[in-house]
Amino acid sequence: MPIGKIPGCGSKTVELLQAKGLRLIGDVVKNGPEKLEHWLGKWGLDLYRKSLGQDNGAVTPYHEQKSISSEETFSEDTNDIAFLEKEISRLAEKIGYELRQDGKLAGCVAIKIRYENFETHTRQQVIDHSASDLVFIRKAKALFHEAYDRSRKVRLIGVKLSQLDTDVFQMNLFDNPEQDKPLFNAIDDIKKQFGKTALFRAGAQNTAKDKARKPDDLWINRNANNKNE
Repeated sequence: MPIGKIPGCGSKTVELLQAKGLRLIGDVVKNGPEKLEHWLGKWGLDLYRKSLGQDNGAVTPYHEQKSISSEETFSEDTNDIAFLEKEISRLAEKIGYELRQDGKLAGCVAIKIRYENFETHTRQQVIDHSASDLVFIRKAKALFHEAYDRSRKVRLIGVKLSQLDTDVFQMNLFDNPEQDKPLFNAIDDIKKQFGKTALFRAGAQNTAKDKARKPDDLWINRNANNKNE
């Protein structure tokens, strides 16, 4: 089977390995763990073990969801801070919506940064349980600036929410419940009707036109599948 079938082997990894002459999972095995580690670092060793069908993860028939995450691998490595912040906003808003659809709150926010040499760093911080995109975006950006080495380019960015809970009656759902809760309910209703990409924050956009908007402005996607607004 092609190497892209190995769990966790993304397009950039496939491209790198193909440049080394590897096409099939069997090619990964033949090259051995030393070469894979030299090319990809620790991930190379994990990739080698997975190519042999080896994984230390426990197999369980069912488990309560403990986190919600989303990440993006870029077509080109970048150190554009403005672009990276917009991606963090987009990812945080995406998983915030998913969290609310599950009727849960998150008590921890984490950021994941993978550099051009595949070195990966994560940082997380506990927060008061919340379901607010604004809380997640602010905390994720703060963690990013604490962890990011500005002299290096980034190939992947990710945001994760964990310590999930459903006991909404004893926790603060939003920073300002009177104002924020109706707003988020309205946003979520629009996304349910017209799709997840029908409405999102201008801070998650990357066009010159959008830069003129305030960070917390909302933007209607006129290219959404349903043309009604």
